[in-house]
Amino acid sequence: PWFLPSGSTVNFLKMSSERKCKIIIPSSGRVCPSCGGTDLSIDWSGLIVLSNPDKSQVAKQLDFTKPGRYAIKVS
Repeated sequence: PWFLPSGSTVNFLKMSSERKCKIIIPSSGRVCPSCGGTDLSIDWSGLIVLSNPDKSQVAKQLDFTKPGRYAIKVS
């Protein structure tokens, strides 16, 4: 579910980010599938997509350990 087939689109206006882990999920979600948190926000900005966080310097700096879409800033 983290990656889209070629030619697919995502409406990021309908996405939320969990404030603690910053993973981006559909706004219809109530619980973060990554951390189990429920503190979700539609007020987020910036986007990082990680496919292999073990090899990513950015992921290490931001402490992202799982593949997925992450917000840079969550309000």
